[in-house]
Amino acid sequence: MPYGILADIFCIILGGIIGPNLNIKITYKYREPLIKIFGISALAIGIISFIKVNCLPCVIFALILGFILGEFFDLDTKLKNLLNASVKPLNLFMGI
Repeated sequence: MPYGILADIFCIILGGIIGPNLNIKITYKYREPLIKIFGISALAIGIISFIKVNCLPCVIFALILGFILGEFFDLDTKLKNLLNASVKPLNLFMGI
């Protein structure tokens, strides 16, 4: 059983519920550098993981295939619509 993945999912959902309800406002002065730091960290982790991969052509093929399928089926718009439809009931539930 992938306990690490389940713990990550649980913590993300819990943080997503608790975080907005704490009403802690992070000022622009701190928010922008944090966003950049998290972005650079994600890039670094991605590059390191990419270097460690054993079958590089498989990864490149998967990326290309994912791009083609995503564009063909317009998954970006469909996912945005799905998320917007699922956020509306949550906003009503939380009183936003």
